[in-house]
Amino acid sequence: MTNFSKSIKFLALSLAVLLFTQCTEDDLNSPIITLLGDSPEFVELGGTYTEAGAEATDTEDGVIATINVDDSALNTNEVGSYDILYSATDDAGNTGSEVRTVHVFAQGSDFAGVYEVVEDCSDGNTYTYDVTITAGADPNTVIVSNFGNYGLSVLVDLNLTGDTNSNVGVDDAIGGATFVGSGVLTTGTTTAMVFTLDYSADDGASVLTCDAVFTKQ
Repeated sequence: MTNFSKSIKFLALSLAVLLFTQCTEDDLNSPIITLLGDSPEFVELGGTYTEAGAEATDTEDGVIATINVDDSALNTNEVGSYDILYSATDDAGNTGSEVRTVHVFAQGSDFAGVYEVVEDCSDGNTYTYDVTITAGADPNTVIVSNFGNYGLSVLVDLNLTGDTNSNVGVDDAIGGATFVGSGVLTTGTTTAMVFTLDYSADDGASVLTCDAVFTKQ
């Protein structure tokens, strides 16, 4: 083989390696996904989630028309925070992804109803009784009648906080007693509501602490 032929083959091989390396470097960029609409998104318990969509672009391929949306985890009939996954793949096989969080929240009207309360208290006793919960003027507040089994006229406000209104708190004074405490919604669906509330009742002479579970009937 002549030196000229060897030189041609060497140049061809070098060019192929250079082109392959360049293509490989170009293909390392994954598509970028931009969510349309809000993230996080908020949906009331039992409501309907409307998909706002997304856009995907790639440095090499430009706009990518096909975006896969996985919303299989979303359940608007149960209070909670859910992730919707968006993904898109370019011609080189690189995949980009993005996540939208959807908070399914409960309002005061979702809490409304008659509840059985079972509570263990610092006096060593377990008490079982019923209360009635109604929605307050503020959608993040509910009113409990017969709170602590102190009588139907004892109306105590509970505050609902957090992204899904699953944090329940009390800080209210009525009938000569002050009630302070906090708890969480443990079951929040369109058919069942259960929450805990650990609170203290201070009447000025003594303090009673109770760990209560409220179950909607």
